[in-house]
Amino acid sequence: VEGDPDMQKMLADVRKQMEVLAKPVDQLAERSRMLTRQQTELAAGLGDKGTLHVRLRNAKDLRAADANGLSDPYVKLTLGGLTHKSKVEKRTLNPTFNEMFEFQGVLGELVADPLQLIVFDRDMGFSDDTIGLAELCLSGPWIHGVDRDMTAQLDQGYVTLQACWMSD
Repeated sequence: VEGDPDMQKMLADVRKQMEVLAKPVDQLAERSRMLTRQQTELAAGLGDKGTLHVRLRNAKDLRAADANGLSDPYVKLTLGGLTHKSKVEKRTLNPTFNEMFEFQGVLGELVADPLQLIVFDRDMGFSDDTIGLAELCLSGPWIHGVDRDMTAQLDQGYVTLQACWMSD
């Protein structure tokens, strides 16, 4: 094999192809190391002050609370002693809220307790009916500026949210 010029040329061609193929793999590995390093640098510490932005996206398959077989749902979100209330979506079991709420404070204090959600049916002239309750655990690493998708399961139906931590 060593004395065969055709085999030598074929081996040289194979080595060149291996070098060409190895470059993208090396570049991908370096990019992965760089992204991991950036994420580590951007990871929020529990003592960081800032704002947890929570987008209430929508709800699906909610329980009907009105005689017409529908509901007029809205959601109350509570975290860190602060409560926000969404707008009312009329006559639907699948509302789209797409509302942003802000919870300011120290990350460790905000995520120490779960995000509480209560879905209500708005009743004019009567007290509002509770459609569902849920709590979402917010523990785990938060990376500055990176969205986290969440789903809150109710007894019937669910609520989808997205949260993002922004350090001051």
